[in-house]
Amino acid sequence: ARPRKGFHQFLEAAEQVASSIDGLKLIVVSKSPLQFETKIPVEFYRHPSDQQLADLYHSSALFVSASWGEGLGYPPLEAMACRTPVVLTDSDGVRDYARHGWNCLVVPPRNAVALAAAMQRMLQEPALAACCVENGLETAHRYRWEHVIARVETAAQRMLRDGPAQ
Repeated sequence: ARPRKGFHQFLEAAEQVASSIDGLKLIVVSKSPLQFETKIPVEFYRHPSDQQLADLYHSSALFVSASWGEGLGYPPLEAMACRTPVVLTDSDGVRDYARHGWNCLVVPPRNAVALAAAMQRMLQEPALAACCVENGLETAHRYRWEHVIARVETAAQRMLRDGPAQ
């Protein structure tokens, strides 16, 4: 795995969580082959279809992204759209939409202890998870392609009308 994806921190955090929550199972989706060892049961998906991916999001108690840096970061938005609680690390791409405690939990990158604490909190606090799910759904709706395109078109029209910002 590419280190910047934070997979090893995620795995370390998941092992911490699994020590206090029975029945934890990991679902890992990656375009790259991964080699790792863990005592936690793992289902691995290399190239799931869009429908399979949506089904995985819907069936998951939690979505976790431990990346050190992303572009916009669509997988967390996809999870939000599927009503899955989200825990992610603070990186440039997610700052546009991630609001700690409102639509997700955000922790510093490269910090397995903080990631584990956030994962455990989301799994053990149903009211927090429900709040993040509802607000996450609203967030995901704002980032649907047609909405993003409309905002870009509006900004372009404003620039054409008003000229470049000074």
